[in-house]
Amino acid sequence: MGEDSQEGGNSRRRFLMSLPPALALGAAGLAVNQSQETGQNSFELVNFSVGSVKIAGLKTEHDRDSLEIHQQEIERYVQQYGLIIPEYFPPEYENLTGVPLVGGTIKSYEKRNALFTWLSQTGLNQSCGRVMVLDPACGSEFIASFVKGAVATGLGGGAVAVKTNDEFSNLEGNTKNNVSRRKFLKVMAQLAVIGTSTVELSNGYMAVENDMRRVMVAEKLTWLGEILEPGIRPLLIYPGTHMNKIIYYSQNHQERQARLEVYHQYLGEPAFNNLMAWRYWERGEQGGWKRVGKSSG
Repeated sequence: MGEDSQEGGNSRRRFLMSLPPALALGAAGLAVNQSQETGQNSFELVNFSVGSVKIAGLKTEHDRDSLEIHQQEIERYVQQYGLIIPEYFPPEYENLTGVPLVGGTIKSYEKRNALFTWLSQTGLNQSCGRVMVLDPACGSEFIASFVKGAVATGLGGGAVAVKTNDEFSNLEGNTKNNVSRRKFLKVMAQLAVIGTSTVELSNGYMAVENDMRRVMVAEKLTWLGEILEPGIRPLLIYPGTHMNKIIYYSQNHQERQARLEVYHQYLGEPAFNNLMAWRYWERGEQGGWKRVGKSSG
């Protein structure tokens, strides 16, 4: 085992030495161009445009405490807009509660995502009753690609990775994604030298996951002009840290496309396309929510 560990370390060093200096720093997990995202999670409504579409962005945390403080204000906001775009939407992930390694996390969302649970159950009762989900983190496609990826890149052993593959094999949109630590390090290295936005590389997999989500949501916002009926103004609901980066990427086409290309190469065509899909929900006549549309990515 000692020899295997030493060989693994030597292989990693050889890989890092093969990269240009700036890339090697990023691949080593150092905080290249690191920024501290602090003080960005206050409750605030901001307005911005993406192409011809005017968007309202509600910055708010989504835990139970924040909901209790801001519920009346949120109720007022959601009644004013023709489409709600939440970070999470419970009908998207409720079917995953029985999946091993994932079910416990999904069940914990009741408290962590109290705002979105409330919206889906009662908060949107007096609103337009239309929801568009752009964030890949909501669905099984994300679970299939990124939980497996986290395991394969160092958060679990090989046996766990194989077991995880079996558990996700029947999920909607699941694709074979041969991720590896080596492949992931290359992604971190590439991100370290793209544009002016920063990724907390010292936070490893979670930082890349968050960046990928923000970039993908920003790209999908650019599609709204072709998707929505004229005059529809959406309300985007995210914590401030996410919102600020989503807005930034939506206004910076060149950097957004460069990052999308990195994630495209990392995930491969089928998985990338699944994560780039959007889903459209409407409230049914008998109550509850029904998914009435899904793009192919």
